[in-house]
Amino acid sequence: MTAAGASGGLDGQPCVLVVDDDPVLRQFVRAVLEGVGYHIEEAASGDEAVVRIAELTPHVVVLDMMLPGETGVDVMARLDTSILKILMLTGVDDPDVEMSAVAAGALAYLTKPFSPRELLDRIESLIAS
Repeated sequence: MTAAGASGGLDGQPCVLVVDDDPVLRQFVRAVLEGVGYHIEEAASGDEAVVRIAELTPHVVVLDMMLPGETGVDVMARLDTSILKILMLTGVDDPDVEMSAVAAGALAYLTKPFSPRELLDRIESLIAS
């Protein structure tokens, strides 16, 4: 585990890994969460996410549902979701998709577009649980 792992970010802040192929969205999430003290790491693909999770053991993973070549559910199938707190982030507002994400191990689900407050509320709830 690195200094930015589950024991906290570089200055003891909780570590959040943001997994999304859209660099603009990753930057937006980074700005919102760093603004309130979270340590943010990023990944642009499922493969990169799996590696980064093993390196960091983040407090929360914000995982996009639609990644290049696979879904967030596919990524979760490669992880031990029993020890991860995953917030599924998606543009798909469909109860069936939400149910599949939760069944695969997501503890929270947030559809795009979303407000900074909605994101913070979900992250804070996961950190506290």
